Amino acid sequence: MNQSGFDARIIKLKNVAEIKEKALEIFDRDKADTFLVFSDDDHMYQLARMGLTQEQQCAIFPTKKASGLQLLGSKVGLTKFCNEHAISHPQSIVADSPEELKVVLNNFAYPLFIKGDRGGGGALVFNLLKRGDFDQVKLAAGDFPVVVQEAIESPLISIEAFYAHGQLVAWIYSEELGSISKFGPNYARSYLNPDNKSFVPTLQLLGGHAGLHGFVNCALLRDVDGNYLLFEADLRPNAWHYLFRHFGIDLKSVMDSVAAGNKVVPLFPSAIPPEGIELRLRSREILLAMATKDFRRYMQVVLQWRQVDRNRWVAGAPDSSGRFIAAAKLILMFVLKRVFDLMPASFISWAKSRRLTGRIAWRLLG
Repeated sequence: MNQSGFDARIIKLKNVAEIKEKALEIFDRDKADTFLVFSDDDHMYQLARMGLTQEQQCAIFPTKKASGLQLLGSKVGLTKFCNEHAISHPQSIVADSPEELKVVLNNFAYPLFIKGDRGGGGALVFNLLKRGDFDQVKLAAGDFPVVVQEAIESPLISIEAFYAHGQLVAWIYSEELGSISKFGPNYARSYLNPDNKSFVPTLQLLGGHAGLHGFVNCALLRDVDGNYLLFEADLRPNAWHYLFRHFGIDLKSVMDSVAAGNKVVPLFPSAIPPEGIELRLRSREILLAMATKDFRRYMQVVLQWRQVDRNRWVAGAPDSSGRFIAAAKLILMFVLKRVFDLMPASFISWAKSRRLTGRIAWRLLG
């Protein structure tokens, strides 16, 4: 938030009940210019089911219309919302039970996805190429309802968007270059200024019907005719949202303009070169290299500068002054991780029970 131009502070709370209490305290003071920014879909999902009135929910959450509340941390809600408001998205059907799912799968074209209502990072997402693949799907009764969705061959397109009172005021566009796992979070993207901007009306339609107000990260697909289809929409910022300022977009100034009653033309990074800018999120690539025990890759990431060249950047890399100290800490972390991997399972359980691994990591990274 601070990197995006806002005056933000972090409030550390222990549980959703405390989040509810603090949120109501903030908005009871009638701070109309205050954003309560959630970093986790599950917190919004739980909070929306804790007896808040509709008025309170529309004050607290980044959707100012009751119709948008179904979007909070829910893939089922997004599917129903798109169907209700004719928002372009892959063909999707909601199945409320295992029996209903079997009926849907017998009548749905393959390949397809089965997506659980909640969960990020690819959790409860299954890609079925043919009918017989359903035997590999593990769903419990508590995982329903689920979404059955057509699978479209397309690059995964990410749009980091910012809305004010239902207006789309800024966006940045990228295509996935690498992810930590299948359906998992990206560690590398190519940022582009696409010639085809037909997704903008779709995002404006989404924002207008839901009254979106704040950060939204969207995933889109592009079909063979060049049409964009809304794949996901999470009403929270992600690890890439801070790049607005990097691309010369001052969200705070935009918000001030909207508050003054001015109509805003959506801003986007128009100065990106035609070949795009490759950006890698260093912290995620480090996690990938550590998980795969790829020391060579780990060292390459650890020693990267912020700017590799004009069209390649590394987000989260240290400046030259602190580069070698940071590299030494990360190398030591990798060695310790390999040492822990060789320890007996009983020792690992004991260390985790006393939070020793977390304390060591905190000491090294702090």
